[in-house]
Amino acid sequence: GNTSTNKYNIFDISPNFNYMFNEKWAIGIGLGYGTSKTQDNSISDAVNNALGTDQNYESKYNTFTVRPAVTYFVRLHEKFYYTPQLFFGYSSGSNKYYHLRDYVSCSGWTSEAMYTDADVSDISFGVSPLSFEFRPIPKIGFNIALGNLSYSINKTDNETTGYDTNTTTKEKVTDKSFHFGVFTSNRLSFRFSFLTDEP
Repeated sequence: GNTSTNKYNIFDISPNFNYMFNEKWAIGIGLGYGTSKTQDNSISDAVNNALGTDQNYESKYNTFTVRPAVTYFVRLHEKFYYTPQLFFGYSSGSNKYYHLRDYVSCSGWTSEAMYTDADVSDISFGVSPLSFEFRPIPKIGFNIALGNLSYSINKTDNETTGYDTNTTTKEKVTDKSFHFGVFTSNRLSFRFSFLTDEP
């Protein structure tokens, strides 16, 4: 039979700081940090699989983001605002991937491992037309963006040590993409606004 165990942990924080230079317009910057860890253990026995295997996967990802933006405020209710936004973003991070597999061979159980270290950077710019803010108290709000229209350039430098530990490969990948999504890139963040009068 087959047995699989999965674990997934994620932490993300992205406060935003705004300076409102009139009642409707603000310029600001967002600072974000995120980390995630995925673990998967899969076991198949030799009864149903000629090569009974025990496989362990682990992936760790860390990223830091800087996101300057210009925001327009429209009051919809006393504490609720429509806040479309023009943004530019830069993020940099690392991704570490580990795969260990044990399997039955002619000589008995055999263990092999593969490691991948990746440096990842991303530049993007675009608009968030479906962005809203709830401000329970003056100058502090909770913002959510329900999708955006953006263009991004992603660069990844991979270094992989294969199951044969004497073999290491390096690869550089650049990916350019245009993205439009509604309810596909939801972002919830805190926003601190410094202003003389509320919009």
